[in-house]
Amino acid sequence: MNLRSNSMATIVAVALLTSVLAGPLLAAPAAADGTFVSVTVDSSTDQPVPESEFAVTPTLRNADDSDESYVVDSVRLRKTAARSSKQYAERTSLGRLDPGETIRPNLNVTLNETGAQTLYVHAELRGFDGDTRRIVHPLDITVQQPHPQLEVSTEEAVTGAERRMNVTVANGLNDSVRQVKLSLASESIEFREADRVAATLGAGETRTFTFAATADTGEKTPMRAVLTYTDPDGERRRSAETFDADFRPPENPGSIDLTGVSVESDESGATGDRVSISGSAANLGGERVDSVVVSVVDEENVAPAQPQPEYFVGTVESSDFVSFDLDARLTNNRTEIPVRVRYSVDGVTQETTTTVSYEPETAGDSDRPNRSGTSLPLFGGLVVVLAVVVGAVLWRRRE
Repeated sequence: MNLRSNSMATIVAVALLTSVLAGPLLAAPAAADGTFVSVTVDSSTDQPVPESEFAVTPTLRNADDSDESYVVDSVRLRKTAARSSKQYAERTSLGRLDPGETIRPNLNVTLNETGAQTLYVHAELRGFDGDTRRIVHPLDITVQQPHPQLEVSTEEAVTGAERRMNVTVANGLNDSVRQVKLSLASESIEFREADRVAATLGAGETRTFTFAATADTGEKTPMRAVLTYTDPDGERRRSAETFDADFRPPENPGSIDLTGVSVESDESGATGDRVSISGSAANLGGERVDSVVVSVVDEENVAPAQPQPEYFVGTVESSDFVSFDLDARLTNNRTEIPVRVRYSVDGVTQETTTTVSYEPETAGDSDRPNRSGTSLPLFGGLVVVLAVVVGAVLWRRRE
């Protein structure tokens, strides 16, 4: 059934005297049916929609056989039966209500929440004896969703990364819609493709459209979504909503730190020191990193050296590490070695440089005799001396 054919039953009820705003509690004036004022409520539309004004018209009638007249001070539409609840509309100083007479004030209302809800008409009447009476009357109303509903979610990624943005279209209408087109636009978001289409979207059906989106800012970013479609009557309909797309980065993105780095000298000569660097590339973040490469930075008095000027680590999972080895050539007593780490998180390249300390050999270190080399000649000399002494003793004994 088409939404336009829906109807909301007119609420007709008899409002009873509920309280006294000033003075003691008084009984209602005597009347044949035990009431003094009847109230009915009409709505100007049977399909109120969000953010569109419509009229609610309470009808206050003083019974024909009533023996008292009243002054209607105000009629208000509130969220609940409580006098302090949110007020949607009001009319004041509505005049005198004599027996057999009717007052029908219009209350213009705009509601933002969809679905079934109960509002309350509050009428305040003042008798000529000075006593004030209040009537509270419920009004059941359903605010229809005029279009299929949209919902936006964004994949978590580091700032600047292309990420998936999912826009879900839920057709809560009673009929199918066709020739559906969804378009996104934003001054701060770049979409690889900003439009999606579907032939039909059935009644009660939900469909998710995925967009590739990139934002340079790591924060919530305004985005406008426009849905156009053809309704069952052949009318082209359009719905536009603005969302705050969440492009905030994760709290603990993948990141690479170098740990346990050590430097050893392989050789020293006129061309400088050739050193080997070893350590681990550790991912301290909460997500995987890819394409990790560790390399020696070519600077003054330091250069990458063969056979390992750089090391391709590859992928490092969260809370994991991979070992690496590098070679470098140092000159002029260079004591610092810059090591660059380049890797990718969510498709975005990251780069950091770590300085590794190295203590080159001095001239005294190179002239110092090698202890492991000098121990063998000394031992051989002692053996020769001992052999000479033993030989001399034996020769004397023979004499």
